[in-house]
Amino acid sequence: MYRVKEGILGCAIGDALGISTRNLDRNYLLENPVLKMNSNIKEGIPAGAWSYNTSVIVSTIDSIKENNLDYTKIIGNIVKWFTINKYSSVNSSFGIDNESMKILASISNNEKIETNENYNNSSLTILFPIILYCMSNKKEDLYKNIKCITKLFNDNELSICGAYILTNFIINLYNTNDKNKALKILKNLDYSMFSNDVLNKYFRILIGDINDLLIEEINSSNYIVDTIESSIWCFMKSNNFKDSLIATTNLGGDTSTIGSITGLLSGIYYGINNIPKDWLNTLRKTDYLIKISDEYEKYLRILSYDN
Repeated sequence: MYRVKEGILGCAIGDALGISTRNLDRNYLLENPVLKMNSNIKEGIPAGAWSYNTSVIVSTIDSIKENNLDYTKIIGNIVKWFTINKYSSVNSSFGIDNESMKILASISNNEKIETNENYNNSSLTILFPIILYCMSNKKEDLYKNIKCITKLFNDNELSICGAYILTNFIINLYNTNDKNKALKILKNLDYSMFSNDVLNKYFRILIGDINDLLIEEINSSNYIVDTIESSIWCFMKSNNFKDSLIATTNLGGDTSTIGSITGLLSGIYYGINNIPKDWLNTLRKTDYLIKISDEYEKYLRILSYDN
């Protein structure tokens, strides 16, 4: 049911693949596609290293296992990633945008955080362990928790709506095991808590047919709408794990975060046996990720029995 390992490994692989092509020009990548995990020589990041996008999942799992949904503890663990490189794949912390870095710096220095209007994608992968927790603990209000975790980095309606969309798409994948049905159900959910202006920003997912879009119409920036669109587009347009991640790696732009989300979706959907062995062999700290996944799945099973 939980497919924790599949989701985390998928996220980490998409993250690591995207590190080497992050911010490169799309036209260049389409002519010279990257098909394996390479190092990012410019940033000094070795092949197979995963960034903030995966570390934030691991740090959140560590917090939930000890404290349930205590957001002070969750953000405290993320600060440990930022300050002492805990939960990192290598001995450095990387892969987070400047605005979110400032927020973490403020928290680590016990400074007041200003209400932020960031429309970046820094709060998206953290949703995964919280979704699984709320699916196991029926007493928890999923929408309330989505808002709580998103507002830590992105205190605005657009970001909360994006988190709600991605969360429900993931839940639909679990419930249907059919990505086309999952997308159809997503379109028919109740979005009355959001303004029409915000919903219109997600028109191509909620009303239009994202499958009809051409690559030229897909934007791969760290703007939250672009990230969710491009991740779902790559996932929907591909028929296997490998192709979906090759697509994200060669989009250009924020390939690390887009790859992380697409990898998470693809891992859940296609399963661990469809992840290329050479990618798993290159991935940093694979055994550590598997251990964390197994521990969390065991925790979720116990939680589910208790509820």
